[in-house]
Amino acid sequence: MPPYLAYILHTISLSFARLHVPLNLAKLHNLSNEMKPLKSPGHPQVSIEGEGSFSMAAQVRRRLHTQSPASFSDERAMNGGATDSGGGARSEKIPLLNEHLSSLPRFQAPLLSISFPRFAVVTVSLPLASFVFCIGYSYLYNFRRTTATHCNVWNFAPSISSAVSVFKPQYYVWRLGIALHSAPRLLLARMYYFYYRQGLRGRFRNLARATFTFNVIENLALLLLSFAASKDDFSLHKACFIAFIASSSLYLICSYLIVSSLWWASRTPLENSSLFLKKSIMSVNLATIVLSLYFYYRHNTYCEPGVYSLFSICEYVIVLTNMGYHFTSYYDFHHRIITI
Repeated sequence: MPPYLAYILHTISLSFARLHVPLNLAKLHNLSNEMKPLKSPGHPQVSIEGEGSFSMAAQVRRRLHTQSPASFSDERAMNGGATDSGGGARSEKIPLLNEHLSSLPRFQAPLLSISFPRFAVVTVSLPLASFVFCIGYSYLYNFRRTTATHCNVWNFAPSISSAVSVFKPQYYVWRLGIALHSAPRLLLARMYYFYYRQGLRGRFRNLARATFTFNVIENLALLLLSFAASKDDFSLHKACFIAFIASSSLYLICSYLIVSSLWWASRTPLENSSLFLKKSIMSVNLATIVLSLYFYYRHNTYCEPGVYSLFSICEYVIVLTNMGYHFTSYYDFHHRIITI
């Protein structure tokens, strides 16, 4: 027997002695004969390079881990029962630490595992908490300046653009919340892409790709809209706002069309609840967008008192219903677990 293999067998036998597990060295010797190392002329070598190759110690250790605890009990019975130095009988069933975890390399262990319902709650809480803070803080400390317009007429509600992008600390809180929730939103868009493709057939699967594109554009437009303040670059802010409203509306319509009319697979009770919420939220969102355009036109044309505040209220509803629509993923992926 080569010296390095004798050293490996000796090390393994000592390890099993510490764990109080009986080890049949004859059987281990037979296993080692089965696993012949790659030899080169002159000196025996074991290849440890490449994806599919293993060292001799790793092969022996892997064989031992695949043996059930019952096999050790059978060997003990065949040997007449082993006793420790004090004369007491050893336990016949001793777990080898954790068979599943101890046999895996460390890099295969998950770094993070979170249920999707918790993931959805955290994702929607970031922009929601930022929104509530910015509007509430503006009401309390910057009410007069956030409700001022070019007409110098009375208003009772600050617009979102003035509440989140002009004054501090709202400026930082809103940007932080939107930035942190952008990556989970992109992950959610990818999940919905595969989810919609599974429920569609034939040429309708292209609609899943279009829905995914609208979802990504919506998320990126919201990110640019938050970082491009109207006071810094109004044209860019306006373009991002139009892109956000258009892509958001198209995503809502396409995704609802997929799950309501083109879905061929059977739906679970949770998916039915999600469909009902999607329909209700989408109806409110689209109606509010039309109403906000009307109030914006009235404000710029007639400069009436309070009309711009009505436009601001419509903005609140649009943002909240958008968050609510995306939160329906809570029901669509309720039993999923995200593992990193």
